[in-house]
Amino acid sequence: MTMQQQADALPPNRPGTANPTRQPHDEMHVVAPTWQPLVTAIGIALTLAGIAVTPIMWIAGLVIMITGIVNWLTELRRDYKAPSADLF
Repeated sequence: MTMQQQADALPPNRPGTANPTRQPHDEMHVVAPTWQPLVTAIGIALTLAGIAVTPIMWIAGLVIMITGIVNWLTELRRDYKAPSADLF
């Protein structure tokens, strides 16, 4: 049995198989660029450094990290609800 015959014998919706009835997506959704991952990473770094250095740095890092996460999730949620039409 050849590989093509084996692939044809698999159920139609099994991952990794060619399914002629399944159509590719018409549009690809790409999220808009944002600074929030960088802000979150800086907040995490300050939080971890603040644990060893000073509580003020730890609190500042925690506030920056939480702000970055909340803003990032807000932007993703807004982009998911109303994706931008000028992607391409």
